[in-house]
Amino acid sequence: MNLSSFGGRVPIAGTDPNQPIVLVDFPSEQLFNTLYEDIAPGYTSDQARRKYWAILNARKDGATLADAGKPYGLSRERVRQIEARFKKLLSLWHFPQETS
Repeated sequence: MNLSSFGGRVPIAGTDPNQPIVLVDFPSEQLFNTLYEDIAPGYTSDQARRKYWAILNARKDGATLADAGKPYGLSRERVRQIEARFKKLLSLWHFPQETS
């Protein structure tokens, strides 16, 4: 896959909710959809995919872990797990990172 064909930034948070979110240069929804099965194995519905994407975008926009998960009935811990899994997958792709 040629990653230069993708654009946009994706939010990634560490394990400390008080630390700034890291923005990674890589595709918005297109690569997210490619990585989605590894982020949420077994959740294949479009509704679930949109939910995870909305959570990551909420975190990018400054939402707390609790606020990002609340509309979907997810705990802070589950939101943190989603972000941690996504961050791990991104590190395997070796994307350059910069802090916001």
